[in-house]
Amino acid sequence: MAEQLTLGSSPVSSLQSEKTQATPTSAVFGDKTLHSPVTESDNSSWRPPEIWSTPRPPLSAIWAYARKAPWTTSEGPLRKAGQIEAVVLVMPVIAIGYYLLWLWERPSRRYFALITGLVLYLAL
Repeated sequence: MAEQLTLGSSPVSSLQSEKTQATPTSAVFGDKTLHSPVTESDNSSWRPPEIWSTPRPPLSAIWAYARKAPWTTSEGPLRKAGQIEAVVLVMPVIAIGYYLLWLWERPSRRYFALITGLVLYLAL
């Protein structure tokens, strides 16, 4: 059985579900593919995420995808390049975005951050 990760509060499979076989061009999370071939007729990987009811994946799921998902061979330069990109570019940008969203979620955090930023700007 595939390694289990948690996406939000739901367990998901990081490699494949029992119903669907993973192909080299798709990683299956539950019943949905994270990356599908461009040749698919519905082009679901090109649609924005459903943000109303679907939580965004944690950084551990993004790292698991770069490390183990079947988007390329299990070893080699392409896998290593994907892992380096995940650590150097993708995960830091996502982490900054998640923290900014966290600040913006509650009025008290938002106003504290805005006032602190204004005070620091005026002090410099």
